[in-house]
Amino acid sequence: MEFLVDLGVAASSAVTITWKTADGTAKAGNDYVTQTSKQLTIPAGQTTAAIRVPTSQDTVDEDDEGLTVEVERVTGGLAIGRGTAVGLIRDCDS
Repeated sequence: MEFLVDLGVAASSAVTITWKTADGTAKAGNDYVTQTSKQLTIPAGQTTAAIRVPTSQDTVDEDDEGLTVEVERVTGGLAIGRGTAVGLIRDCDS
């Protein structure tokens, strides 16, 4: 699962984003690989990068399930607020 981080404008120095996952209806260890205090760096001059959260493959028929990615801290001269994004794991088992 990927979450696109877009700065809007390129920064003059690298921007580091510290983030983590949080359970919704999807559960860490069962539906996806938990991520705690992971870092994503967007190099100077670039505007985007992707946060990647590995999901688990199973053959259990279940409802679609969600998880949250939470931005904890941003360094590199940008003043942006804490952000969250919700991802949905679609069930494709019949």
